[in-house]
Amino acid sequence: MGISGFEPSFLVGVDAVRQAHGLRLAGLIGKRLTRFALVRFAEDGDWLADCPVVLDFDGVRVEICHWKFDELSIGWDTIDTAASIALGVV
Repeated sequence: MGISGFEPSFLVGVDAVRQAHGLRLAGLIGKRLTRFALVRFAEDGDWLADCPVVLDFDGVRVEICHWKFDELSIGWDTIDTAASIALGVV
């Protein structure tokens, strides 16, 4: 995807997500969402839905990306939101 540090690991089903990330996600309860980042096209500002959304909870960044109908990737503190993104042209 051209996003430095982003290496998705897709999981299928709520049980797989809960097992892999449940404790860390539960640790966000009560934390304030302070920032977010998403990829937008410079030309028109439209959101690129295939790229991850980064949610920052008081310095803990959660990176969420979906693929197909039921695959979900959750990452933690790997994406530099200040870095440029080099999206390939198809």
